[in-house]
Amino acid sequence: QEASLKNYQKKQLEQKETISVVDNQTLPAGEYLVHAGYQTEQNAQLFYNASAATMVVFDNNIPSLHQVKNKLFLADFFARGSINRISSSAADFSPAPEPASPALAADSAGSSVSQTNIQETGVDEADRIKTDGEQLYTLENCNSDQNKQCLTAYTIQNNPANNVELSQLDIDTHANLSASLYLSPVNDKKHLIVLNGSTNFNVFNSWYSPYQWQNNKINIRFVDISQPESMQSKLRVSMDTGLISSRLIDGVLYLVTRKNPYFESSQPTPVDSTQPSPVFNPTVPENQDINNLLPIISFDDNEGVPVISATDCFIPRQNSLKYVDNTIITVTAIPLDNPDQHYSTCIAGNIDTFYMSTQSIYLTSSRYPVSISGQNILYDPGNNEMETEIHKFTLGKGKLEYRGSGTVEGHLGWDFDKQPFRMGEHDDVLKVATSKGNVWDATSTSSVSVLREAANSQRLETISTLNNLGKPGERIYAARFIGTRGYLVTFKKIDPLYVLDFTLPEQPKILGELEINGFSEYLHPIGENYLLGIGKDAIPEAGQDFSWYQGVKLSLFDVSDGDNLREIDSLVLGKRGTHSAVLNDHHALAWLASGDSATLAIPLQLNEQKPNDNYQDINHPNAFYNWTHTGLYTFNINTGTNPGIELEGKLITDTPPEICNLSGNHCSFMGQQTNNDRAVIQGDSVHYIHNNAVYSSGLADLN
Repeated sequence: QEASLKNYQKKQLEQKETISVVDNQTLPAGEYLVHAGYQTEQNAQLFYNASAATMVVFDNNIPSLHQVKNKLFLADFFARGSINRISSSAADFSPAPEPASPALAADSAGSSVSQTNIQETGVDEADRIKTDGEQLYTLENCNSDQNKQCLTAYTIQNNPANNVELSQLDIDTHANLSASLYLSPVNDKKHLIVLNGSTNFNVFNSWYSPYQWQNNKINIRFVDISQPESMQSKLRVSMDTGLISSRLIDGVLYLVTRKNPYFESSQPTPVDSTQPSPVFNPTVPENQDINNLLPIISFDDNEGVPVISATDCFIPRQNSLKYVDNTIITVTAIPLDNPDQHYSTCIAGNIDTFYMSTQSIYLTSSRYPVSISGQNILYDPGNNEMETEIHKFTLGKGKLEYRGSGTVEGHLGWDFDKQPFRMGEHDDVLKVATSKGNVWDATSTSSVSVLREAANSQRLETISTLNNLGKPGERIYAARFIGTRGYLVTFKKIDPLYVLDFTLPEQPKILGELEINGFSEYLHPIGENYLLGIGKDAIPEAGQDFSWYQGVKLSLFDVSDGDNLREIDSLVLGKRGTHSAVLNDHHALAWLASGDSATLAIPLQLNEQKPNDNYQDINHPNAFYNWTHTGLYTFNINTGTNPGIELEGKLITDTPPEICNLSGNHCSFMGQQTNNDRAVIQGDSVHYIHNNAVYSSGLADLN
């Protein structure tokens, strides 16, 4: 943009002068390169900054992203963000995390083998295991080296239930690093896509530690499994950035990554530790190529190239209270048949989470209430007026097209892995469940906002809102949007389940509300009339406004009639301390439906042995019980004539050592965890992946 400047005038410069240069107008929104110069009366030579200062003016009335026009601006933006992120006095924008909110599942009706449990039909998610119905592929420790991770192929059999290891392939990564799989054809040959890299930390806990996002790397291996007994690595794609998450849609792999460019300080660190540290003042060298700050992609051992250009990046709205950082969030699409035809878009600045449908990707960013203290921007914990910005891109062929941005009140919770499940798109309409206020002072409340693209304005407009969901002090424990239906669970003392109707997006309504003891952390719709909830039982504390959670609870709800919502059956497994990985990771659930009947399998760490110590009152609901065993539990879920939940069997893999029978003091919190456990249901059989072993059994043979 160009601005109309004031006419030239002489001015006697003092030591410091502020000069208004714009002629009585507000600069229009746009990107500006700023040059300034002067001449002395004694010398006609003009002195000016050859390298422009940069500036973007945003329209406060429109939350749209600004597409970068000049690469110099992006370099300056990253440099400025480095000051904020490394300064020890900068704000800490990480309020105390809440407990995990629910993960969600997709139905597998019509298949003879259960598949990866996913949020959206048609949007595949990476996991530790994949199966084609005949072979099972897992990521586990290598037999020859327990410090390495290998891809192992098994053949699995239904009648009789059995599994046989076929081969193992070293994927050249440490056993502690997170790796995951996709199963997909590549040029008509069956392949596994193996993702692994150096992002070996919990995403949320390190989100506000940008130095942990420097020097990361992603490796993507294309493994030909046409002959599973001799798997072959065919192609390695590398990126110098950290992996947040990924999705696979119609043969295109979408990677959401984060990088924090590193800048050297322009001032040396003092040798004398008693002296104050100098102000961090990163500078972009005159010959700095911005492309060197952006993520690089390479194929096998070939030289890398930038995955994106600076002018394909966007900047969210900034103002004096916006916390600028040097984060690059990149969305990269890699067609599996032609990986060198990759394409990307990026947002420079912090993005909290993302959600994908088969048509769109939504990136969100929370705006926290802040205040100014000197040169620092500080988080204001006493201010509950948080907002969430939402940016929409469509998944076009060969292009990720920016469509618009919008803002809703509140935030998406603090559990990074569960935030996407508070969003859902249907018929180009987005539903978003947000919270604001605090649980501890009973100011918390929840809402669902409905957004749609506004015509020709790069804006997502809020067309309706359902406010004040949940009672004061409750927070969202579970959310699910599917089609025109929405399900929401809030909890503090009892569990209100809300069933929402978005048939008319401009006029959403609450179809019904049901209150029961306990709460659901995982919601699984079964057709249009039933809903399965998995969470914890709870016992209210007498005279207090809270409850003590107990064992794992399965609930089957009839949601066919909003005026008559019913919990038609439930099971409680174990006592306080019992846990299932399903409550933290929806991939841990296996589901196989056939007509009105379905088989459900979940890993479970059961605690129901009475504690043998003097520190707990066993008669009080806050007492933790000792570990009993760990294994896979299978259930029949019937939605036919006599709907209900029936425990079919248990495949027990671990029990306490003998010392636990002698002294419960040693075993109060001891137990084999199920956090990385998986299961595959194959017809009348089940295959349980626990630690580095695969256990197979007929369902009828389980105790």
